[in-house]
Amino acid sequence: MKTEKSGQVLRLVMVLVGILLLSRIANCHGSFRDSNASQPGTPAVTTSNLAMDPDDNQKNPLNHDIRLDPINCELPPISLDSPGQLQFVNATVTCLRGAWLRALRDAHAFKPSLTTTDQEVTVYTVDTTRKSCGENTTAPTDAPLYCGGRQKILWPSKYAEFQNLRGQRLHGDMLFSVMHEYGHHVQFMTGVQAQADRMFGLWNEESSLGQQIHRRIELQAQCLAGVAMAAAVQGGTVGREEAEDVVDAQQYVIEEPIHGSRAANLHWSRAGYDSGSAAACNTWAADPADVQ
Repeated sequence: MKTEKSGQVLRLVMVLVGILLLSRIANCHGSFRDSNASQPGTPAVTTSNLAMDPDDNQKNPLNHDIRLDPINCELPPISLDSPGQLQFVNATVTCLRGAWLRALRDAHAFKPSLTTTDQEVTVYTVDTTRKSCGENTTAPTDAPLYCGGRQKILWPSKYAEFQNLRGQRLHGDMLFSVMHEYGHHVQFMTGVQAQADRMFGLWNEESSLGQQIHRRIELQAQCLAGVAMAAAVQGGTVGREEAEDVVDAQQYVIEEPIHGSRAANLHWSRAGYDSGSAAACNTWAADPADVQ
């Protein structure tokens, strides 16, 4: 009888422990950081209003008023063969590197773990389909991309959007695309990418919440490209009319779940271009409706 009662007590304890564990798991998946809910004046970050942890968001210097000095660079003419594109992209990256590193250094915006080597980014052209960013495969007709954590810009040499353009429109679109990819490198250097990666550890990247994180990343890079484009106009690297045309053309991007709607791409590109400040690019504090 004593053994039977002991067994009943043990089973009861196990059931109670199980209920407690399930409750804790549900709370973890129900909000990004529960402790914020009880703090006056601090909005809770829930699954319906996903954003960066408010503390991390406020502390990240990239969300403050960082402005680039006028960008004045001599860029080579664009040739659509692979070497010609590589020459143009490398010259643009060198130009952007000087402007962004100077601004981020003055703002003390580098993440603490950043090394001098980490500040560099290398451009690789993709002429054949191959694994080029970890296990991910890139084809020559894909859009350009930044390989996070490896400080690489992958530049497919036969991307259709560029192949079908000529003259000023080709120059502007390619320039803005490089500015966008370098914007991802700025996210890496300032710790934004690392903060996003921590959120991907909580939610599957393919889920609706994971896709929202992707859109916040991409739309912030669009905005940072707008900031760089404004500085290029001020420095005479690109004319105002050409810059306005390419920024407005963001309303015609191909809509994808992880890149955002045409309206959102135009909104955030314009926000960076019109303000000239990284402070306008805080997609992490934006309402979900603004990052659709």
